[in-house]
Amino acid sequence: MRTLALLLLAGCAYPLAPLPPAARPLPWLERVDWPAAGQELAEVLAGYLRVDTSNPPGNETAGARYLADLLAREGIAAEIYAPNPERGSLIARLSGSGKHRPLCLLSHLDVVPADPAEWPADKGPFSGALDADGYLWGRGALDMKGMGALELMSL
Repeated sequence: MRTLALLLLAGCAYPLAPLPPAARPLPWLERVDWPAAGQELAEVLAGYLRVDTSNPPGNETAGARYLADLLAREGIAAEIYAPNPERGSLIARLSGSGKHRPLCLLSHLDVVPADPAEWPADKGPFSGALDADGYLWGRGALDMKGMGALELMSL
C-alpha cells in the first residue's frame, strides 16, 4: 500500500522523477474556499510560531504535539518518536491507492535561538504576531515552520 507521509524529522531522501503532465483540470480546485484556507493556514502557522522549539537546547516535542493535535482534529493519526523526551519527531501517514509512488513531505521542527531584545516589542520571536501589512512574525516563519504548516495543510 502506498502512503502520503508528513515527516518532521532530520532527513528523507527519495529519487526525483518528473511529474506527468495533468491530463485535465482538477475539478476539486474550484471547490476549495481559498480565502478560508489561507486564513486557516495563517492561524495554524501563528500557533506553531508561538511554540518555542529553539535548539539548543531543543524542544521539538512541544512543536510535534501542537501539530499532532491539529492532525487529530482532522482525523489524521500521528506518531511522535522521541528518543530524548524533548527532541521528538512527528510522522503522520495517509494511505494511498497504490496507483502512484509515495510522496514524502519533510521539514524540521527546531529553530535557531533568538534574542527577544533584538525583535520589535510587539513582534517577538515566539509571538506569532500578525502585523498591519499581513506579515506573521516569529522564529521559523520562513525556515521551516512555514513549510511545516503548509505540509500539514496539504494533508
